[in-house]
Amino acid sequence: ALADRVTVLHYGEVLVEGPPVEVRNNPEVLAVYLGTNPASSLHPGGVPGSP
Repeated sequence: ALADRVTVLHYGEVLVEGPPVEVRNNPEVLAVYLGTNPASSLHPGGVPGSP
């Protein structure tokens, strides 16, 4: 692993801090960065940002 702990900032404030696996799966992090439904940010092909 690259890091034992990560910190996610939102508008300059700490949103979540902890082990990468926990932070990556945190509902607050998903909502802030991907919206309330992470699957809705994917294009039909399943790749974020694809045309």
